[in-house]
Amino acid sequence: MNKKFYPLMFAGTGSSVGKSLIATAFCRIFLQDGLHPAPFKAQNMSLNSFVTADGKEISRAQAVQADAAGILCQTDMNPLLLKPSSDMEAQVVLHGKVLGNRQAWDYFKKEGLEEYRKEVCEAFRRLEKRYNPIVMEGAGSIAEINLKQNDLVNLSMAAYAGANVILVADIDRGGVFASVYGTLMLLKEHERKYVKGILINKFRGDMRLFDEGRKMLESLCNIPVVGVVPYFKDVHIEEEDSVSLENKPTRASLGKANVAVVRLRHISNFSDFSLLERHPCVHLFYTDSVREIEKADIIVLPGTKNTLHDLLELQKSGLARAIVRAHDERGITVIGICGGYQMLGMEVCDPDRVEGRIERLPGLGLLPVTTRMLKEKVTRRVTFHIRDSWPPGMGYEIHMGETMPVDDGHHSPFAWIDQGDRREGYRLGQTCFGTYIHGALHHPPFLHALLSPILGSLPDTPVHSLLLEEDEYNKLAGLVRKHVDLPLIYRIMASGDESHSRQKRIFAPHKKYTDMTVTERFLKYASFNTQSSETSLSRPSTPGQVLLGREIVKDLQAMGLKEVEQDANGYVTATLKSNTSEQRPVVGFIAHLDTSPDLSGKDVRPRILRYMGGDVVLSEKEGILLSPSFSPELNAYVGQEIIVTDGSTLLGADDKAGIAAIVSAMHYFMEHPEVKHGQVRIAFTPDEETGRGADFFDVEKFGCEWAYTVDGGGLGELEYENFHAALAKVSFKGLNVHPGTAKDKMRNAIQLSARFLSLLPERLRPEHTEGYEGFFHPTNLTGTVEEASLSFLIREHERERFERYKDYIRTLVGMFNESYPGSTTLVMEDQYHNMRERIEPKKHIVDLAARAMEAVGVQPLIRPIRGGTDGARLSFRGLPCPNLFTGGHNFHGRYEYLPVRSLEKSMHTIIKIIELI
Repeated sequence: MNKKFYPLMFAGTGSSVGKSLIATAFCRIFLQDGLHPAPFKAQNMSLNSFVTADGKEISRAQAVQADAAGILCQTDMNPLLLKPSSDMEAQVVLHGKVLGNRQAWDYFKKEGLEEYRKEVCEAFRRLEKRYNPIVMEGAGSIAEINLKQNDLVNLSMAAYAGANVILVADIDRGGVFASVYGTLMLLKEHERKYVKGILINKFRGDMRLFDEGRKMLESLCNIPVVGVVPYFKDVHIEEEDSVSLENKPTRASLGKANVAVVRLRHISNFSDFSLLERHPCVHLFYTDSVREIEKADIIVLPGTKNTLHDLLELQKSGLARAIVRAHDERGITVIGICGGYQMLGMEVCDPDRVEGRIERLPGLGLLPVTTRMLKEKVTRRVTFHIRDSWPPGMGYEIHMGETMPVDDGHHSPFAWIDQGDRREGYRLGQTCFGTYIHGALHHPPFLHALLSPILGSLPDTPVHSLLLEEDEYNKLAGLVRKHVDLPLIYRIMASGDESHSRQKRIFAPHKKYTDMTVTERFLKYASFNTQSSETSLSRPSTPGQVLLGREIVKDLQAMGLKEVEQDANGYVTATLKSNTSEQRPVVGFIAHLDTSPDLSGKDVRPRILRYMGGDVVLSEKEGILLSPSFSPELNAYVGQEIIVTDGSTLLGADDKAGIAAIVSAMHYFMEHPEVKHGQVRIAFTPDEETGRGADFFDVEKFGCEWAYTVDGGGLGELEYENFHAALAKVSFKGLNVHPGTAKDKMRNAIQLSARFLSLLPERLRPEHTEGYEGFFHPTNLTGTVEEASLSFLIREHERERFERYKDYIRTLVGMFNESYPGSTTLVMEDQYHNMRERIEPKKHIVDLAARAMEAVGVQPLIRPIRGGTDGARLSFRGLPCPNLFTGGHNFHGRYEYLPVRSLEKSMHTIIKIIELI
């Protein structure tokens, strides 16, 4: 059984000393060390909040810490949230639901406080049963002696939880000795015993200069200094509250796109701008100055806890007029988020006085909408679509108002929401947007479209914020790990137990990730929607691939594999270290994270059934049947268990079966150290289905003599030949005139494209070819009378014939231009080539795989791939990659299925290959 640690609390000598970031760092450190941590802060006062998966509200800080811990946030991590609406009043949120507004005096009276105490203690107990260790965060200073009797979050909570406290002090402010010593001296003796260490934060300069100071502090306080963490600016983690805005830029800058966020008194959820802050071509600043607003390229009205109060201040200060003038006279883009969206409308009404005494105010009038404040708060996560050609985005809503178009107003929505299939927000042309979606400015395609008119050609495609966050968590953890005495902290958490055997248990993997069969792993991975997008500007093209990659990273780290990482492009890599002194080649295994764009991978509902012959009913309601008349290979699996879906989605065996087989094989070797093996590298690539899976794969860093892609079909398939592949796009220009006078004048581009299509040989269509036969495959046809476009794939196994196919297309284009000068253009590019050219000189790697299959009772079926894999491109980059079976059938469609036994044999084949090397 894993060692159970005492909770660890990071408390402070004051506010904004860095407790939240330090707690975030330790959530990630403990995750990296194979533990299963969770954050906890009994009570938080913050306007920066987040929505849990079940639609409840918690502090953004604990949501970030949960993310760093690799788990979903929940209200038990922050059971009590106070959201100030004025200097004297705050909204009270308990277990994610609004209780109402409370005056500060009423809140801190003893009568109601014990009920809150009971609730937060019960939340802690529920959390403690599921996670180990609990990383707790205090609030403000632990020595506020005038408030101590009503304390819910600092030492009273530490005492209840049995937590060890690390006192965090900010040396950058000066007076660190006085703040630490003074804090400890204001504690009572029985309170002081909970403080087991001191952490000095935000140190500038040469660390050696504080060596003597560390000794003096330890001698003075009789408590060890567990670390001195340097001041840093190059780690970007979302900060907790508006105090952090004091250090943000307040003026425009030269040489970049200036994005001005209006500095509202009650600004909330400024984490909306974290991705813009990190953009290399953007200067984001917070301002309440009319002069600085006039220098902006984009103006953002952020969320606020008190829309009407802040709107009134905007109007009084002249900022409202300056924003309207910037939009109307200079065409400056204006964006309103949440409360900012409400302000951009014609009017904001509060007849029930939800926010305060102001019942009605005119808005800025930039959007034809009106808002009414409601008593019920909306808190929900959403998946949104801004344009049909863009991948979906993920965000959340937190607001207490309803915004509607004015009477007879045309509703031009900002986005469409999947949940409820509803319109959301308002868009006025390309220069004014309003939305309730927190996270809209984290959506790479929208950011790209927003910035392109200002910056022109952007230097790089945007990266998912999910990947950026992962990089920042790891960077933060690495920095803190380097500057703290981690073994001492572990000893503190173990209550002073320093025995070798106990210390080893600290890093024991958590059963949640390791005790799974290969089938269970597949079912878990299949639940992630990783459908890739051919039109997305992002990399990976869809956020689900990032999320699956993160889950795999957790699994591999928990098993104890080394060098586990997910890089900025979404590639997951890891190493199984050699356990033998023999010199053996380093070999790799590769699978891909994404599923086909051809059919939805959302809400996959896999089920296992024993196939007894005949038709399998996938959906009785829709009449969808998996039939041996369509899939005759089904007959080979009578009496076996197979995995199918409900027919509304694909299953995802291509290639989550490959991922599950590789990960499970790695688990086998970690569980059986007596089995000798050389070093093995594994990789999981994004966007293989869109042909981009090898774009950013670092072959040299991967460091293998050869590898196997685990991306094949039915039991026993072993492939080292694939198509030569090209993509061709032919565009046609027509001439449109009125059809009544069209004789000898009109040239119809649609008919030109149809004629061109008819000249592609009918016998060379995918539906008429098999084996080594190539084909032309039209994939897209769009057009009008004036313009039309035809896209198609060219595939052929033999290079000479492949080149002839391409020449044929060039000849057709030439013929069309002779008949209709200037009518037809061609763009054609090679996608990949037949890896046989690179693998045949090393045919022993194919023979090795065949021997492994035979050894585990599988008959090798060596046949050509009628398609391609990442391995085809990697083979031409110096990494030969034959392809192994996963066991699945009918990939890319609703009739996909996966025999359980075949999946198990795929895993066994990988294990045997490693043993035989």
